[in-house]
Amino acid sequence: MTGPAAPAPQHGHRVAALTGLRAVACLMVLVSHAFFWTGNYTDDAFGRFGARLEVSVPFFFALSGYLLIRPWVRAGLAGSATPTRPSPTRYLRARAQRILPAYWAVVVLVYAVYLLRDSGPFGRGWDGFLRNMTFTQIYGYGHLHDSLTQLWSIAVEVSFYLVLPLIGLAVARALRSRGGTARALPTLAAVAALSPLWIWATHTDLFYRLPGLAAARVDLTARLWLPSFLIWFVAGMMLAAAEPALRRRGLPRRPRLFSAACLAVAAAAFAVACTPIAGEGTIMPVGTGQSIAKNLLYTVCSLGVLAPLTLARGGARPTLFARALAWRPVVWLGGISYEFYLLHLLVMELLMDALGYRPFHGSVSVLAEATAVVTIPLAWLLARLTQPGGARRSPRHDDAATAGAAAPHDPGQRRHRPVAENSSSTASASESPMP
Repeated sequence: MTGPAAPAPQHGHRVAALTGLRAVACLMVLVSHAFFWTGNYTDDAFGRFGARLEVSVPFFFALSGYLLIRPWVRAGLAGSATPTRPSPTRYLRARAQRILPAYWAVVVLVYAVYLLRDSGPFGRGWDGFLRNMTFTQIYGYGHLHDSLTQLWSIAVEVSFYLVLPLIGLAVARALRSRGGTARALPTLAAVAALSPLWIWATHTDLFYRLPGLAAARVDLTARLWLPSFLIWFVAGMMLAAAEPALRRRGLPRRPRLFSAACLAVAAAAFAVACTPIAGEGTIMPVGTGQSIAKNLLYTVCSLGVLAPLTLARGGARPTLFARALAWRPVVWLGGISYEFYLLHLLVMELLMDALGYRPFHGSVSVLAEATAVVTIPLAWLLARLTQPGGARRSPRHDDAATAGAAAPHDPGQRRHRPVAENSSSTASASESPMP
């Protein structure tokens, strides 16, 4: 729903800008990984900045939440007048058609490549292959294979896909009630509260000694499960739920000022996250307070970046921020961001060898630039081969089909090879929203 003053061209521009945001986020992922592999996750301002570029992960998750909850928001606002309600079956089929072909192709490719080169001790053999093919590599220690460690975020995204229809039904019901948006937002806030609670629980020894969990041999990888990151998805869902009500009231009244304020808040939260308050350079720090602080700071960053693109659509022209993200080359890269995300770590690890870089040595800029140059055409080719219309997808039609990316490394999983030693990896996914 849009306000009466919203100009017609704004919707297309908004979709393009959201796609452009995915491009920026996937490049942030790449640079963050380049910092890691060249040994620049150092305990200083430069190293913390590089590590915190993993904030692109919550960007992707929030974008997925925003795009994928919208059918339920529309159904809730339409009430009994809506002829059809979102079909979980059609929704899940669409998600599978979007993410599985490219995902499976890359997993097969990586395992084939590592038949010809040494790999670390994790994710090997048929067990590792099947886990990576079925998004179960995050459930238990030692299943993240070299060049695929970033896929932990895809596994999180897939688990979000499975629970989204339940959250969507709750949101639609809340919107149909007398309270409307005022009831839907607290409903989502209650879901978001699960994240700090889960992070606190998984940082305590008692959690792993609970009878059922102990019998199931649940380990520290529980910190990488969906509950830890639900708050980032919910950030986007809250924007989608609030947007119609704000639009009816003509808010925000000054879109450019609103955008500037949101981006300033996001920048401030990112600056705080670059301090020791957010812990060491890993998606889930060892300290409980640091993990929760990082989780909340990244939530603020996500809201600050996404709100101007989803809410600030009034006025005669899009904001400068939206126009920059809607620039055609940026939008084009956003259209292949999922494929870029899937491939970039394999390319980076092969380039480490080609450039003669030992693990945790080398130039950040050279590695990042070389990886981008090689990965972009490969990502375009992968999109052409695995998707109808391939790399020629229109951002307008891919609106709710791309939101994910990747990130740094997973807590507790050590890797032993140029491609892995002491690495803790994490990533994100998208709606392609996954990408």
